[in-house]
Amino acid sequence: MEEMEKKQDMERLREELNHWLAEEESDDDWKWLERREDICLRFSQLEPKNRKFKIWFAQILRDYGRDIKLKKENYRKARKLFEEALRLDPEDAVCRYHLGHLELYDGRWHKAIRQFQLVLQSTSKNLEPYHYIRALCSSAIAYNQLGGPEKALRLLDEAKERDSERLYRTEIDNVRLQVNVGKKRMWRKRMFHFY
Repeated sequence: MEEMEKKQDMERLREELNHWLAEEESDDDWKWLERREDICLRFSQLEPKNRKFKIWFAQILRDYGRDIKLKKENYRKARKLFEEALRLDPEDAVCRYHLGHLELYDGRWHKAIRQFQLVLQSTSKNLEPYHYIRALCSSAIAYNQLGGPEKALRLLDEAKERDSERLYRTEIDNVRLQVNVGKKRMWRKRMFHFY
């Protein structure tokens, strides 16, 4: 009987979780996250020894944040979901990949680079080849913005090596073009500075 009640409680919590994910956060994002905390706490009380639960819950938050990010709906909400997911599972390289892109969109170059470095150092089986290639390209963009075009070009060379099937060659070449144009502008500024 007790096992049946536990299953029913788990199912109710899953429904509550789905409802929570579907609703928009209120003006007070923390209230919205506190509701998640309450759901998470109740789940963990039902499964106190289950560490996989935290990882599972972090993946739900990450995937929902990814969907919001890809739809370009609400980057602030996506960021909160990624940060919360990383609080539960700091080793989630896919989450770091998505958070790195939000840092890039916001012009937080150093933070973006840090997230992408963690992705590139990860051996997670959840990472696909494109995660590595795009992390390299995005890092190159950030380094270029910070005035490091040589480092950016080295990263793009590494991305090109990893792209053995040539699936991302256009993307890599587009970033390389941005870096090269930026290098020429920097060179011209230096030349005109002397006149």
